[in-house]
Amino acid sequence: MRKIIFLVLITFLTFNFQPLTFNCAPAQAQDKPLWSDDFTKGARDWEVIAGDWEIKGGKCLIAEPAQAWIVSSKAPDLEQQVLEVKMTVQERLSEDGWSVAGIMMWIDADNYFMLGFTEAPDKKQHYIDFLENLGGKWQAQQEEGTRLKALKEKNMALNWKYNTEYKLRFELDKKGVTGTVLNPETDKVISQRRYEFGDAEAIRSGRFGMLVWGQTVSYREPAVWKTLPAVAPAAAAPAAVPATPAEVKKEVKKSEGTPLGEEPAAAAEQKKEDVVKKKFSEKIAIFVEPDLGADRSAAESLKSALDQAGLKSRLISGDELCDGDFFNRGNFDVVIFPAAKTYPAAGAANIEKFLAKGGNLIAAGGDPFFEPRMEKGQQVDGQRNIHAQARGNKNREHGL
Repeated sequence: MRKIIFLVLITFLTFNFQPLTFNCAPAQAQDKPLWSDDFTKGARDWEVIAGDWEIKGGKCLIAEPAQAWIVSSKAPDLEQQVLEVKMTVQERLSEDGWSVAGIMMWIDADNYFMLGFTEAPDKKQHYIDFLENLGGKWQAQQEEGTRLKALKEKNMALNWKYNTEYKLRFELDKKGVTGTVLNPETDKVISQRRYEFGDAEAIRSGRFGMLVWGQTVSYREPAVWKTLPAVAPAAAAPAAVPATPAEVKKEVKKSEGTPLGEEPAAAAEQKKEDVVKKKFSEKIAIFVEPDLGADRSAAESLKSALDQAGLKSRLISGDELCDGDFFNRGNFDVVIFPAAKTYPAAGAANIEKFLAKGGNLIAAGGDPFFEPRMEKGQQVDGQRNIHAQARGNKNREHGL
């Protein structure tokens, strides 16, 4: 349904505004990944940070005697996600030092989590590495000031084998991250460790990436899920034995205590919680802030047309755009900027978070986001690094 709404919305805007730029994310469902790649499109959706690679037979083959980092340009960057890939280490290429192959939750070359297979310089010792490179600090998860609590550890000294396929999995949530090595056929856990974030500084989001140092490695079926992939439903429970009259009487008595027409306290509390979570039904946000160059009449015309088409929309202000509790992926599917050339700089981080969680953005009316505004009516050179300043400023009056 969401895809249909978004298609209708794009069609409408194509005939009413200047050329658009937008970011489309796939609809989220637990039985389908948010992102995957069967390597039929070649290198088009990948950023090669360093190293050599090739696509062959539905697999990504990396043969790198030095270091290779390859990151998906299409995978989402989320605070809760599951990253998976099937990997086979074929041979060692480096003559000395440590060799490594695995997957990453990547921000940049100085900031990523890595789950991988390591071979010691003696070319005999094999084990599983699950570590964090934070601000260029290697093994930051065990250093003073950035140490993370390790839990659920199992068989991290695994003597992994060459030319044997394994499945590698990251499970990230807001409390921590779990690295797991599984049997690719049965999903049986072979090795595992979890790190709890607590209050420590840590990498809490990132994109799917692959890392190879000094080995030949093949990868297939990379994917990112919102939660763990859906499993086959359990077998139906046997039919219940009919209750005896005495049991029926006992059950009726047990259910008494709630006056007719009233909800049990737990149900009422749940309904109240659901109302709080879903503040409104409009899933399309239209940004309007005349002080920042957004023409209110154009925004209102757009809202009227969308509402008539059955696409519920809501006008939001600069303050609301900057409010993460109001403008977020839970409340909206799409945000439209009718005059996207200017925008509140303080909202940059919130917009990025909305997109990273699968939101869609439509920008019209000139070069999008070229002139961020630091205050009402005040233009700032678009070449300045506004985003870093915006994140550190607490004043949200229509853009810092």
